[in-house]
Amino acid sequence: MVTKNKVDKKPVNHDAAGYCSVKVVLLLGILLLTVCISPCMGSESFGSSQNLSVRYENAISLYGEGDHDNAVQVLQEVIETDQTFYPAYKALGVIYSEKGMKEEALSSFLSYLEYRGTDGEIWYAAGKLYLDLGKTTEGLEALQTAAELLPDKTAIAVMYGMALTATGEPDKAITVFDKALLFSPDNALLLYNKAQAQTLSGQFQEACDTYEEALAKTPDDTNLLFGKAEVLLALKEYELAVAAYDNVLGNDPDSSSALSGKGIALYHLERYKEAQDTLAKALEINVKDPISWLTRGDVYLAVGNADSAAEAYQQAIDNGLSLPAVYEKRGTALQKAGREAEAGEAFAHASG
Repeated sequence: MVTKNKVDKKPVNHDAAGYCSVKVVLLLGILLLTVCISPCMGSESFGSSQNLSVRYENAISLYGEGDHDNAVQVLQEVIETDQTFYPAYKALGVIYSEKGMKEEALSSFLSYLEYRGTDGEIWYAAGKLYLDLGKTTEGLEALQTAAELLPDKTAIAVMYGMALTATGEPDKAITVFDKALLFSPDNALLLYNKAQAQTLSGQFQEACDTYEEALAKTPDDTNLLFGKAEVLLALKEYELAVAAYDNVLGNDPDSSSALSGKGIALYHLERYKEAQDTLAKALEINVKDPISWLTRGDVYLAVGNADSAAEAYQQAIDNGLSLPAVYEKRGTALQKAGREAEAGEAFAHASG
């Protein structure tokens, strides 16, 4: 399954989207960490490699017992003694991440990567921290490095591809997902995100095909069904879109997004009574959905109820859809209702 979340619960958080959290990745890193101290680390005194290894292992034990503050203190002492003792930086990064200290965690991981630049998992962790801190360019570069080092890791490909899609580079994201699919061709999560990128890129038929491929593997996944319905709507395949939205509603009858999309498709099919009923239910669930109000206005106008259309368009505007095209629709409805003064005001808004 791509996710158990309902389609109306957006945005889906990273863990719910199906890839590893930083905490899980980094904990695994600690558990698997083998301390390999090079001969150049430390002297024969307090800072000898053997002494540092013992103190490092003590810090890890403190961490395992939940004593993070003392673990941090010991690790900092190890680094003060020998700044090239790179496992300590990684351990600090783990602890700082758990404590929500993102800047400190990122700094520690970057110090570690100066010595172990081939650790793809830590590049992945650094990439996520960069993105969390709003440093998009650096985050994308770190995730790209992680993906190159670990091309078979689905979690990294998903994170990197999603970040590219979110920053307006869906074509690059598609390439990332295609590479990952070479290693995991049956992974529905990769297919889902690829379809999302194809949709954003305007490749609607390709996106539909990708959704079909994913649904062949997980036929009841609500997000996949919803994505397919949205693409069919964009392709103006309205009959198919209605059926696809019905499949979503079979899983989640209270999905206002699916009801709204179905209402749009029914409007275009000129099945106005069904569209009215569907949009009414959508607005019962989410009265502030501007798209449902907009489509309701279109339906009212189509059946000759200009006053109700004008009010529906105003609701769309009041709920965030204050676009010139919506004011234009409201002006037209008011004009047909004989409310010339109000129509003039609406048209004035439409023209800026």
